[in-house]
Amino acid sequence: MAGSPGPEISIFTADDVASHLRELGALLQACVQGGASISFVLPFAAEDAEAFWRDTVLPAVRGGGLLLLVDQPAKLYSVATGARPRKG
Repeated sequence: MAGSPGPEISIFTADDVASHLRELGALLQACVQGGASISFVLPFAAEDAEAFWRDTVLPAVRGGGLLLLVDQPAKLYSVATGARPRKG
């Protein structure tokens, strides 16, 4: 759609992850409920999804891991994780 803002790619910091646990959890839960094969099975509660981000991803980002987020205005769309390249 011409003139519509497109998706944006952002690097999430640990503070970003911590402040968006609910949205990240909702995205993960929607993926699992939609049948995505991403190491989680139903039943899968919102609390379990938020715990994954808080207990697994947040420490990884604090330790130097990379979290990329693709979002549309007013809606979280997609997430990718990875390791930052080592310098030298």
